[in-house]
Amino acid sequence: MLGRTAVGRRGFSLGAPLRQANVTSEEFSGRRELLMESLLREKAKNLKNDAASMTAVLKGRAKTFSAPDVPHPFRQCSNFRYLTGVTLPNSRLVLTETEAVLFVEPRTKHEQLWDGDIPTFGELAQTSGVDRVLPLKEFENFIACRTAQNNSIFAFDVKQFEGDHSAGPILASSSSMLPIADHIDKLRCVKSPFEQEMMRRTCKIGAAAMNDTIRGSKGVKLENEIVGRLEFEARRRGAAGLAYPPVVAAGNRANTIHYIDANLTTKENDCVLIDAGCDLDNYVSDITRCFPVSGQFTAAQRVLYEGLDFVHQELINYAQEIRPLKLNDLYFHMLSLLGVTFQEIGIFKRSLSESDLITHCDRLCPHHVSHYLGMDVHDTATVPRTIDLQPGVCFTIEPGVYVRADNQDVREEFRGIGFRIEDDILVTETGIEVLTSDAVRSASGIEDLMRL
Repeated sequence: MLGRTAVGRRGFSLGAPLRQANVTSEEFSGRRELLMESLLREKAKNLKNDAASMTAVLKGRAKTFSAPDVPHPFRQCSNFRYLTGVTLPNSRLVLTETEAVLFVEPRTKHEQLWDGDIPTFGELAQTSGVDRVLPLKEFENFIACRTAQNNSIFAFDVKQFEGDHSAGPILASSSSMLPIADHIDKLRCVKSPFEQEMMRRTCKIGAAAMNDTIRGSKGVKLENEIVGRLEFEARRRGAAGLAYPPVVAAGNRANTIHYIDANLTTKENDCVLIDAGCDLDNYVSDITRCFPVSGQFTAAQRVLYEGLDFVHQELINYAQEIRPLKLNDLYFHMLSLLGVTFQEIGIFKRSLSESDLITHCDRLCPHHVSHYLGMDVHDTATVPRTIDLQPGVCFTIEPGVYVRADNQDVREEFRGIGFRIEDDILVTETGIEVLTSDAVRSASGIEDLMRL
């Protein structure tokens, strides 16, 4: 049937209709069971109401438009896809202590003509493992019946239902409410074996795309040409596309940390900072590399880059060896390493005390060294950086140095240079795995790559 996604027992993805996802309905069911167990533990601990029934409600993302009849690329809410695998817009999921119910919006004949059909309710139930699939029009009555029960506790994300003038008031009328995002984030933070393999695959594609983009960019004149190459290299390897608007910043623009305009020209002696990743079935990579437009670093560029690369490797070594490992401890270690390294290579105009070094390095690298990674590039936002990392957690290591052209504390030859180096890491039972190790990183390696 026109537009019909390949559907089988092992799942589907409307975002990639020619490729069948490998996650099983049993894994989706297991995730939902763990979520309900987590919510029930909080109910027992904080609400102390054994007689109350628990209902969790999740809302899928809506289709949005940039102009009349021009839709934005659709990407399902990661929490919703994590629990169901369903990528249909405007879907809903209701979990009770006894069943999981999916609500989807059937397409009219006219919509099928223009947008294609969707899987049948039976196929959706089979691939997601839910107990029932119902039309979206029955959602409000379903939750209204649940709220009408005495001692009803609802777990949902208030932000999802802001502006929802039908379902929002119904949920707000429940006797008790629990926030749900932190419960899901705790589950998503520790990746299952299936998810770990997906992270390996998306990082492998991201690394290969980065290498080939740099390889073909000697003498490049336009930042936007690099963006196009990144997209092409990711898509031709099977990714749905780039995971986020990439940072492609030449020269002093690399000191604007999230510069995403990528619409200006390069100069012969510029270095270009690329921060980009790919999206493979909702699992993303996040890699940063820097390269000289000419194919060869200047003396000052090389000294600064190799200093940062040394810090980066020391942080990888720290993550491999230190247990328990916490992201905040990794950050403070980065500041210390940056201070010692920059003092040794002599980028400052004068010798600085230890405390002054930390202050200056905090200005030169004003961002954290790490964030969690998974279905979103800044994944599981409610999980703090102060916890001990368990096997199965993915995170980034990304030290940077941003020397703005007007920085008077740094020697003149280093001004106007911005570098960041970023790799994706998986915590294992024995240490770490650098998932993006295929991406060429050393200064000499980058120069060699650009000679090919």
